[in-house]
Amino acid sequence: MQPSPGTHSRTEELRRLARLCLRLLVFLTLVWGLQWELTRLAHLDRPSAFSPSLVALDRVRDDDVVYMGDSVLTNRGSKDKDLRLLPEMLATRLAPARLTAIAHPAFQPRFFEGVTSYLLRTGVRPRLLLVPINLRAFSPLWTECLSYQFSKEMALLGMGPGPGAALMRFRLAFKELPAPPPDLGPELLWSRAGFRALRARYPALVAESPLGRYPGKTDFVRMYYLTELGPQHPYLRALARLAENAHRARVPVVFYVTPIDIESATEYLGPPFRAEVAAKVERFRATLSATGADFVDLSTAVAPADFMWREEGAINEHLSERGRVQVSRTLARHLRPRLAGQEQTPTPAEAPRARVARQS
Repeated sequence: MQPSPGTHSRTEELRRLARLCLRLLVFLTLVWGLQWELTRLAHLDRPSAFSPSLVALDRVRDDDVVYMGDSVLTNRGSKDKDLRLLPEMLATRLAPARLTAIAHPAFQPRFFEGVTSYLLRTGVRPRLLLVPINLRAFSPLWTECLSYQFSKEMALLGMGPGPGAALMRFRLAFKELPAPPPDLGPELLWSRAGFRALRARYPALVAESPLGRYPGKTDFVRMYYLTELGPQHPYLRALARLAENAHRARVPVVFYVTPIDIESATEYLGPPFRAEVAAKVERFRATLSATGADFVDLSTAVAPADFMWREEGAINEHLSERGRVQVSRTLARHLRPRLAGQEQTPTPAEAPRARVARQS
């Protein structure tokens, strides 16, 4: 029995459609492969191609000690004779272990969390993550400051690795975006610090009310260090997520509290300030130790004379040469046992130095 002309026509149409689909599939495969190869050769498969702040990611290798931090890692005093930065001093003490520093200009735990997630997604397994905790940065001057949120960098990290995200990165990096809203002014930040709540919680530390006027030095010290640190604070939660992600990947994390010039701050706020800092440190310890991370308290490890804030005009955690030596020595003493027996001999070009990404 011969097939009808209609059946033959439909069969031919199906064959043509199949050939068209095959050609389209081959074409898309070639386009995808070409995009993959071009983005790889041009290094556009990396977030660092679109943000100088992420260049240090390209230097991280398996078994590196990855040291994330803020301006404490990238600042030195004008009177220092030893001009090495804190990561460089620590790298010397940890040699032959290899240390790579990723330092952003403002303390931002969400950025550290994003960097950690990105490294793990690329298959990089650091030997250890070293993360400072800057208590001052838990205040509204950081959490409410739009330029301290690093939205572009966070979006680039969130896209993950590989050429598949290259077009999205191009769009983010080069398309015209509406101008971001300006940062909130100091007065508004001050009002958001909840001064009345501070006074209610710490009557011994907040005796008078500066409401209705521009905050002075004493008021800013209060806002820096007395902000409520509850379990739902976004920065504390970001640090905990970082540690949990690393723990699942079997990458150890060491947190340490950045040294504070407690003695100078106590001159503004009185003796109860010491107990307040100790209570906040214990909150950090309890929350982060529960994730399996290690915790070191360096809040009182540096003498007042070894901070360099006096040449900058306001209390901060930037360290002079002697302060950096003290912190690097203490951190190395704590980290060496963890690294013992695991070091790999570095090449002459690598040992013993740290790569620090300095941001403007």
